Order: sequence, then structure tokens, then C-alpha cells
Amino acid sequence: GENYARLPQVTELERDALTPSGGMLIYNTTSNTVQAYNTLSWVDIVGNPITATGYLFGGRTASTDSNNIEKWLVTTHTNQTITTNLSVAKDGLRSMKSTTEAYIGGGNTSVDVDTIENLLFSDDTISTITATLTIARSQSATVNESLKSFHAGGFGANNDIDKLTHSSETITNIAANLKFAHEQWGGYGSSTDGYFAGGATGGTAQNDVTKLVYSSETTSSLTAQLNLNHAFTNEALSTAVKGYVFGGYTGASTLQDDIESHLFSDDTQTTLAALLSANRQGMSSMNDGTVGLVVGGQEGADVDTIEKFTYSTEAISTESEVLTAAIRNATGTQNTGVL
Repeated sequence: GENYARLPQVTELERDALTPSGGMLIYNTTSNTVQAYNTLSWVDIVGNPITATGYLFGGRTASTDSNNIEKWLVTTHTNQTITTNLSVAKDGLRSMKSTTEAYIGGGNTSVDVDTIENLLFSDDTISTITATLTIARSQSATVNESLKSFHAGGFGANNDIDKLTHSSETITNIAANLKFAHEQWGGYGSSTDGYFAGGATGGTAQNDVTKLVYSSETTSSLTAQLNLNHAFTNEALSTAVKGYVFGGYTGASTLQDDIESHLFSDDTQTTLAALLSANRQGMSSMNDGTVGLVVGGQEGADVDTIEKFTYSTEAISTESEVLTAAIRNATGTQNTGVL
């Protein structure tokens, strides 16, 4: 008879309930891929490219909004050809994602909007879905679980949270709220919880961190807060064990270059020794579970810079490659299971 080895077959929810160790292998029946745990996160090793493909949507250069989409191989930070554009130019938009597609919600086109566009990772086609956010939002924050995503806050003194259910592409406003009305902030998360960090309330930068438990859809304000007030951080990065917040401004439009980490196991915050190459706000991010890219932003003028953050060493470096245009207040995502 034939001899073969069969990996444990688990859904993405079952995988996320495991206590993994480095080198563990599973077959993910949700995404139909073999995955390995690299001590930081689950990564695909069969069925999808090992190198995550990242996407950067919209944003603003000087006073002009963009409908451009950039496509990058995250690990090698190599630009890829893409001919798809957003349906309209906008900035302050935010991305949500499932294992197969990205959802780009809200933003500002001269007024805030509630529309959601959908990009399929398989062929890069984009369309506008029927569901809309419950209110028009820009400069909000998002977090993703395997079956649903959450879109919170935004301009207009909003403290509410919308939920996107991936399978039905429907939007509902959940009962739980943020502690404060927040805008200009970042979201990151583990497989079980999402975190909304910093931002501004009435123009004042904040250091509050709100925790959202995915299973119960309840929120709480953490005792451990950011070490500095951070607004216009825009997008954060996360692995399975930590989240990271980069730069932003702390008040009176004072820009920062610091990086803070959030350990999920005990919800503590640490300021890292590593710094961005310059004081900067309005960056976007892409992630492959091993490295994250912090891209674009504003240092007085808009920039096209790409900085690579390596999770294992928590070190950051400026890459020779640059974005196709200097851009701020765009939104980034990636086609792998990393959050």
C-alpha cells in the first residue's frame, strides 16, 4: 500500500484556539493551505505564495486625493504591476480583509463616505459591494478576525463600531462602543482580540487603548495605555503575539519617530529602542508575519519612503525601493492570513 503523512486538518477558528510552538504544521481547511507556525504567526507554505502580496489603496499627495492601488511583494518589497483603481479618489480610507479579499471602507472624497469596495486577491478585480458602513467614516481604524472585521470611530466624534461579516458581506453596528470618540488612529490584533490605539478626540491626541473581544463583541479600556499620546499613526502592525504603533503626533502637531509594542499575553506596552528614520505621521502598512512595511506618510512634505520592520529583532531599516508616489493617509493590507 501507499505510505503518506497526513497533517492535522483544522479550520481557521480551530487553529487560532491552539497553543502553537515554532515549526508546528497544520492543514487549514478554511483557506485550503498548509501552514507553519514561525514563532510569531501562521504562514502559508503550500497553496499560496510564501511571500505575501501587499496592497496600498488611495491616499493624498499634497492637496490631491488618489484612486491609485499599488501592489507589492512584502518580504522582498518588490513593486508588482496592477491596472485596477479605486472607483473614486479618496484619502483617510481603511481596509478590512478576509482570507480571499480586501474590503476598502469609508474615506474622504471632499466629504466623508460610507461606501465599501471589494478587491479579490485571486485576480485583483475590484467592485463596490451593496452593504455600506452605518455612517460615513474617514480616519477611522479597523481590525480583522477570520470571519469578520470591525471598523471603528472616525471623524465626526464617533465612538461606535461597525462589523463586516465576510460570508454574507453585511454590515451591522455592534452594541459595544469605544471609551472615547476617536479619529486618526490605528488598529491591530491577535486571533482573539482587536485593539484600537491612540488617535485624537476633539483634536487632542490620546494614549487610550480599547480592547475588543471578538467572540463576545465586548470592549474595555486597558489599564496599560500607550506611553505617549499618538494621533495620525494611521495604521499599526501585528503578529500573533504583539502589536506595534509607529510615529504620529503627540499634541500641538509635534511629530514623533517612536515605536511602541503591545504584548498581547499581559496587555503591556513597551517603547522600543528602534526608531523611524524621521518624525512622521499618516503612514500605511503591509505585513507578511515575518516583516512589516511602514510606507509613505508626511514629514512636513509627503514622502514615498518604505521602512522594513523585522519582528524577530524589532529592528527597522529604510529600504532603497520607494512607492510610486509620495502619499499619506492611504490604507494597506495583504493577501495572507496575517492580521
